Amino acid sequence: LGSVEQAIIRLGGFVADHQDRFTRVWKGQCDSMVRATTNLLWVNAVVAVAITAGMFWMFLRNHLEEHRLLATQFLVLVMAGLLAPLV
Repeated sequence: LGSVEQAIIRLGGFVADHQDRFTRVWKGQCDSMVRATTNLLWVNAVVAVAITAGMFWMFLRNHLEEHRLLATQFLVLVMAGLLAPLV
């Protein structure tokens, strides 16, 4: 029974030691990388929406003379949609 208790104590110490190491590694290295990756993902999404909206706006502006006002309104709505999360 004594050897079982010793094994459990060693295992508990092993787990606690690795949890402490993981916390140090996460705070020292991984945390900043995850934040940077998240920010780059948001930038990527915004750029994709802006490029697609810009191409559609150019199409409206260049090919539909009777809808020039709609092209301007579309541009204003896209800009408002892209800037809304910043407010």
